[in-house]
Amino acid sequence: MSQCTLERSSSMNDGGHFFVAEKSKVDMIEMVLDSGSALRGGAMFASESEISHDGKCRLLNNVAIGQEGGGSLFLSSSMFIRSKNNDNSEIVSGSSLSKKRTMLSGSRASNGGAATVIGVVRMDYLEIVHHATNNSGTIHVTSSADTTLSTSGTTPFTSDTTTVLTLDHVTMGSNVVGDFGGHVYVGEGASLVATTVSWANGTAGRGGGAVYSADGSLSVSMIGVDVRDNRNTAIVFEGKDFTMEDSILSGNHADRTSSDGGGAIQIRNRANATLLRSKFRQNIATNKEGGDVACTGMSSCLFDLCSFLGGTTTTSANADDAADAATSLSGLLGTLLPSKGGAVAVTGESTATILRTTFNGTHAKIGGGAIHVSY
Repeated sequence: MSQCTLERSSSMNDGGHFFVAEKSKVDMIEMVLDSGSALRGGAMFASESEISHDGKCRLLNNVAIGQEGGGSLFLSSSMFIRSKNNDNSEIVSGSSLSKKRTMLSGSRASNGGAATVIGVVRMDYLEIVHHATNNSGTIHVTSSADTTLSTSGTTPFTSDTTTVLTLDHVTMGSNVVGDFGGHVYVGEGASLVATTVSWANGTAGRGGGAVYSADGSLSVSMIGVDVRDNRNTAIVFEGKDFTMEDSILSGNHADRTSSDGGGAIQIRNRANATLLRSKFRQNIATNKEGGDVACTGMSSCLFDLCSFLGGTTTTSANADDAADAATSLSGLLGTLLPSKGGAVAVTGESTATILRTTFNGTHAKIGGGAIHVSY
């Protein structure tokens, strides 16, 4: 379909504008899907299908009224991906074509204000902004049996469905959820792979302003992500294995009900985390533990070739200069400091291995201007 506008369509079951059945393919060129409503997938419901877009489509102001959600999209083992070049070759990263992204904006749902996904799903070249979600996840990633009920005659999923969401070249900003996972919520039995993704200005009422990976989730892998200015701890991980590489985390906050600290990342619940070649810049955990990262709850964390930069730095070896820097903390900056562990806090019977990593200008109110360790 090309240059079509679909407005105010509705379904009593799935897919307000589109229902795409198994083994189907839809090509979308400069399409607008506006103000659709359905139980699942306010704009589109797709099962075992491929939907390609040209990076110029807009999915706006759609609503999913069912608990399973998917304000714009409900994707079951489907792909929502950029179309290839005219010669069927892959789009080169950094080219003018790679910068074109389909927009999802202004949709809402109980879960998955923008999208709910189950099964093996890929989404790429998207801009996902300004969504409202009552419960968890602007993108809600689930393998729960609660999502196996079929209202449209599609093949139901079983409780052991493997769910892996791959995000590639996706920008998410200014999304708000009531509970967990301002941008992405990863549920029990599910995994997330994110490459070249930006998560900014996300808010989650109960934690994980950017990403929340729940107890029982399997793995989260992030490569080249930009995580900035998210609230209530940007990333909260309670699953099995977390990996981050070549990423930047800046200006994130641990506040409200994020009681365990970690302005950028909180690893807990016996999780394993590996952080490689990543940069932490001026994240905040006011009166909590771990300005940048909190490793707690009998978890294991490895840092290698990372860097931590605090709110003030001094490169001078002069004691007076260092004293002046400390004195400056008595102002507004000082009120924002973590209580312990200006950069990293290792607590609750957790362990940490830190290799070839630098700390510069990180501060705490009570102890451990860079690192705080307690059993």
